[in-house]
Amino acid sequence: MKEYLLEKSRVVNQQDGERNFHVFYIMFAGLCNGRDIALGDPNDFRYIDSNPEAIADIPTAHYQNWRKEMQDCLDIVGFTEAEKDNLYSTLAGILHLGNIQFNGEDQANICSDKGVMETVCDMFGIDQTSLELSLTKSVMIIRGEETERAYKE
Repeated sequence: MKEYLLEKSRVVNQQDGERNFHVFYIMFAGLCNGRDIALGDPNDFRYIDSNPEAIADIPTAHYQNWRKEMQDCLDIVGFTEAEKDNLYSTLAGILHLGNIQFNGEDQANICSDKGVMETVCDMFGIDQTSLELSLTKSVMIIRGEETERAYKE
């Protein structure tokens, strides 16, 4: 792997016909086989389901070659199995995070199925209260005074 592009906005929104980061598709091509990261069907993930062509390419030799190359790169760099597990869990957590839904006009509220929140928390190793707070409110501390502001949907 020689070239990469890191546009963080690309994780949550792609232009028509554009793919998300290739690593997300490579994960479904078998990169994470044998790991408990609750991936299932790539069509179930909002961050990648907007490009059916990209999802259709997952089982092709192209992505299988990238999967093998990525596995080899992680080994060459010296990632331990525990570090790989952390990496895959974080990437899966990002995908699951995209399935959290919000509602509310004056204040964002999480309206997703409880299972989505549980999965995200499992992948990131955090508790649900912290996740919900971080997704719905901004907390600022100025001169020792804490100010909380609700996000809007």
